[in-house]
Amino acid sequence: MLTMVEECVESFGLQVPGGTLEPGEKLEDCLLREIYEEAELSNVKVNSYLGEHTTFSKRKTQ
Repeated sequence: MLTMVEECVESFGLQVPGGTLEPGEKLEDCLLREIYEEAELSNVKVNSYLGEHTTFSKRKTQ
């Protein structure tokens, strides 16, 4: 598990890097890219796949 702590920023609990899977991008490549973009870590090893969570917004009805 990777948690992020920023100096001078109040912590609101556990925060993990996240982002969007680009078209044609492999899931592991996306994970490594997002970790680098948000935490500037490049020497990262993926040990196991824990699962995924998808959220859909409800459409507003008129």
